Amino acid sequence: MIEVVAPDIMSSSGCNKRRRTAADTLHISDLPIGFIADVSAYLSKPSRAILAVAFSASASSSSWKNNNNHLSDISAAIVSAQQWDILDFEDIEKELANKLTDDDIYAVLKCINAQDMLKRLKLCGCVNITGIGLYPLQGSVVLEQIDLSLVGRHENFFIDPEPKISVVAVVSILDNIISADGCSLNHIQFRQKWAFLALDVQEMNYLQDFVRRLSYSAPGGI
Repeated sequence: MIEVVAPDIMSSSGCNKRRRTAADTLHISDLPIGFIADVSAYLSKPSRAILAVAFSASASSSSWKNNNNHLSDISAAIVSAQQWDILDFEDIEKELANKLTDDDIYAVLKCINAQDMLKRLKLCGCVNITGIGLYPLQGSVVLEQIDLSLVGRHENFFIDPEPKISVVAVVSILDNIISADGCSLNHIQFRQKWAFLALDVQEMNYLQDFVRRLSYSAPGGI
């Protein structure tokens, strides 16, 4: 009679199985930089910029405001592989654009060096920003067009609930841009609703004063 002895699978695997540690975990940043940069080329520009921010030295968008952040090698590779003259947030899912904050926009603009590179900016769907995230554009002499309507092509300009964007926050930054020597800004698309209602007296006066200054400062008028 042949005696068959079955192996103790549980105890055997327990002896051979090594506890996984953090060192065993493969992170996306462990992939070759060139590979990540090549893959990012298939993303829309806003998605690519957001990815570059995520790969930066700190994942916290707010750290960019304190100048405590710099591009990692991966972020630099992603950014350098693309021309950043145009940034249109209509190119990403509206659900994502709706969630972006001023810190997110600030980080994206700093990451792509928007002050020196960006010529056209469209903030379609960015209903969660007040406008202070546009601060990195201050002093830009290359920005030519900015669309603050927050709506896409063929969309109704009435948004419910009303976006957070602030006349005062936006105009203070635009004022700085048009005051710069060599200003190239020639087109501003404001929220159309601002022309009809939803502004208090102070905001309306602030906007009207800015528009008057535009007629003198902007190249050829706006």
